[in-house]
Amino acid sequence: MIVQVQFKSRYNDTYGGRPYSYVADIPVQVGDLVKVPTANGDSEAKVCRVDVPEAECGFPIEKLRHITEPATPSGDLFAGFF
Repeated sequence: MIVQVQFKSRYNDTYGGRPYSYVADIPVQVGDLVKVPTANGDSEAKVCRVDVPEAECGFPIEKLRHITEPATPSGDLFAGFF
């Protein structure tokens, strides 16, 4: 399934900007946080659209990167557990 995601802002905890297309290898819904591969390593993004037609994603499906796992909590939330 092709989905679109928006990345988390560097300056606050909001998601927005241009949507990017990925292939979801796991079940996702709009609003889910996922870990996505980028040119600069993995990043956290929010799913903003699901079931995107291939014609709308801008690239052939073979060229799209894959989402393989949900995002894990970041920051110091779990610092005391490890």
